[in-house]
Amino acid sequence: MHVGYADFHAYKLVVVLAYYVRDQASADALRRFVSDGGSVVMTAYSAKVDEHAQWLNTPLPWCQSGVFGIKVNERVL
Repeated sequence: MHVGYADFHAYKLVVVLAYYVRDQASADALRRFVSDGGSVVMTAYSAKVDEHAQWLNTPLPWCQSGVFGIKVNERVL
């Protein structure tokens, strides 16, 4: 399932397992889900590269710091 186009309205919790490639549509979908009251658990190795397999040059989790309330300052491959 592509997270960016999934319909999460029927769920209270979404678990994102090792979703290595993160695109803007997916980041926006998870942000909307959380802002609408849902909860997201994202495992390690998620949101490491963009849709072009380029390392995301922002603190991890890329574009999701506000969703998870965290910011990672070091890169771990």
